[in-house]
Amino acid sequence: PWISDGTAEGTYQLELCPGPCLPRASLPVEVTAGIVFVGWSPDEGFEVRATDGLPGIAQTPRPLLPGPEDGVTPSPDALAGLGGRALFFGPTDPGTPEVTELWSTDGTSAGTHLLAELGAGQASFLAGSGPNQVLFRFQSEGGDDSLWRTSGTPGDTLRLASLIPDPAALPPALPLSDSELLFPVHRRVEASNSTWVELWRTDGTSEGTVRAVAYRDLFPDAPSARQGAVFLERLGNTVYFGLENSSRTILWVTDGTVAGTRLAEYDDTYPDGVDSWARVGERLLVLGPTENRTFLLSSFAAEGAGQTVLESGYFHLMKDLGAFGEGAVFLLEGAERWETWETDGSPEGTHRLFELPRTAASSDARKLLRHGEGLELVAGDDFGPLIWRTDGTEGGTRAVDLEPET
Repeated sequence: PWISDGTAEGTYQLELCPGPCLPRASLPVEVTAGIVFVGWSPDEGFEVRATDGLPGIAQTPRPLLPGPEDGVTPSPDALAGLGGRALFFGPTDPGTPEVTELWSTDGTSAGTHLLAELGAGQASFLAGSGPNQVLFRFQSEGGDDSLWRTSGTPGDTLRLASLIPDPAALPPALPLSDSELLFPVHRRVEASNSTWVELWRTDGTSEGTVRAVAYRDLFPDAPSARQGAVFLERLGNTVYFGLENSSRTILWVTDGTVAGTRLAEYDDTYPDGVDSWARVGERLLVLGPTENRTFLLSSFAAEGAGQTVLESGYFHLMKDLGAFGEGAVFLLEGAERWETWETDGSPEGTHRLFELPRTAASSDARKLLRHGEGLELVAGDDFGPLIWRTDGTEGGTRAVDLEPET
C-alpha cells in the first residue's frame, strides 16, 4: 500500500513485512498506536501486525506462535475494533494449535493481552456489534455453537446462549435501541432435523438474550430451509428486514417482538418480492417485480407505509439499484434502449440521467457502480462488451477506449 498527504514528497510506499510479505484480506483496524492488520511472512507465518503509517517495516506486537506456524487464522473478519484496540483469535501453544483464545492489542507488545481461552474449536466475529461490546460465534469441536460477547476485559467476556450466528451467510447485527442489538441466527430444530432463521436481540447479558422473531412465526406452513434474513435496516424505531421464502425476498418491519412484526405496507401496487434495496438517508428504497410483469420502485420512511416512486411501465426490466451520492441510481431496459435513472426516494426527485447509445441497445447492461464523481457500467456493442463512463449527462457519456492504439 501507499500513503500520501497529496504531495510528491509526502507520498511513499509502506513496507508491511520484512522481505517477502503477503497482507491478507482482513479489514485493518485503527488502534491507539496506529493500524493493525493480518500479514504473512516466511519467518512468522500469519500474525497480527501493527504500523503507525510512517516509513518503516510494520511490527508484530507479539507473535502468538514462534516460527513459521500461523498464530492467526486469516479471514475477512479476523479482527474487530473495540475502544481503540483490536480483538483477534489465535492459539499460543504450538502443541495445541486447535485451542482458540481471544486476544486484545493496542498495537504494542506491552498492550497485547489474553482475554479468554475458549477451548478447542473455531471463532468468528459478528459485524455491527456496537461501540461498547463485540459479539462473536464459537464453534466447539464437541458440536456446540454459541454466542459470546466481550467488552474488552477478561472478566467481562461471557457466553450468552447456544445459537448459530453465521457471519458468512447472514447480515450483520444492528442497534435495536440504545441498549439492545438485533441479529439473525440459524436455529437447529433437532426434532425435524431442520434449520430455521430467527432474529434475536441482546442487551449483553445471558438473561437479556432472547428470541425476537422466528421464521416459523411468519411462515408456519413453510418447509424447512436454510433461507435467511437478507438485510436489516433501522429507520427511527422500526427495523426493516428482508426474509427469503420460496425463492422470493419478502419485506417485513419489526420492533423486536413477534406482535410488532408485520408485512411492510405498500400504497397501491404490491411487488412480488424484492430484488434489490438501498439505504438513502432516512429512507429505504426497494425494487422488485409485480404480478403484471412490471417493476416497482418503492420508498419507505421511519414507521411509514411505502410510497411508489416509479413503476417501469413499458420498460420490461428495472435493476441494479444502488446508493449514489445523496440518492440512488438504477437501470431501466426497454425494447430499444437502456436508460440510467437517479432518485432521491421521492416521485418528483426521480428522473432519467442518460440513455445508452443504440449500438448497446441489444446487449445486457450491468455492473453499475460509482467512479469518482461519475458512474461506470458495462454494456455491449456489435463487437462485444464495453465499459461506459458518465457524469450523468448525454454529452458526458462515452465508452472507455481500453486499447487506444488499436
